[in-house]
Amino acid sequence: MTPEDPAYLHHILDAITSIEEFSEGISSAEDLRNRRLERAGIERMLTIIGEAAKKVSPELREGYPEVPWGGAGQNSPPLLRRGLRSGIPDDTGRSPGAKAGNPVYPR
Repeated sequence: MTPEDPAYLHHILDAITSIEEFSEGISSAEDLRNRRLERAGIERMLTIIGEAAKKVSPELREGYPEVPWGGAGQNSPPLLRRGLRSGIPDDTGRSPGAKAGNPVYPR
């Protein structure tokens, strides 16, 4: 573990706490679609999580293989790559306006 790892983990934990607070009272994709400010906050926190996870040392990741580090080391968290940047996924997991064949969106 590097000296910076605790700070990155605190950033991740703080962002998770913020997501929990922002998502209070949101129980569906439609609720989230209608709550633009909360959605923007959640999207920003997901970005922070992804950025902090990318910076966590390989030694720390290897020490906790049960943690789904997922998109660590990629440009953005998996949820953002799947379409939250362009809209809120509906109950099928597709974002409004998704285009067939576009690799950003699930088919």
